[in-house]
Amino acid sequence: GFAISTLSGGTVNGNTAHGNIVGFYIDTLSGGALSGNTAHHNSLGYGISTLSGGTMSGNTSHDNSNTGFIVTFTGGNTATFTLNDAFDNALQGYNTTGTPTTGVGTNTGSGNGSDDTF
Repeated sequence: GFAISTLSGGTVNGNTAHGNIVGFYIDTLSGGALSGNTAHHNSLGYGISTLSGGTMSGNTSHDNSNTGFIVTFTGGNTATFTLNDAFDNALQGYNTTGTPTTGVGTNTGSGNGSDDTF
């Protein structure tokens, strides 16, 4: 998979991660964009420890044995989390703590163990 300590600018776009423990892991996303990526057949699709700014948009997570997206939004964040799709993940589509500035209600999914939308 992909492991990034800090994404504070630039774009991670159009990548696919499959067959890993974690498809995409970012410790801190404070700027820039994670967009248009796909994570499938991993244990966890996307793990974002701290999302304080920047954009996470148009990503897909499916057929993972755990959860599609695990994301922690910090208080006072300026993050955009929009138009992501989680489907057929064994446990949850979305496991989130906190809320982004923009995007709640625009993230879709189906066939997950629970939490199909966010």
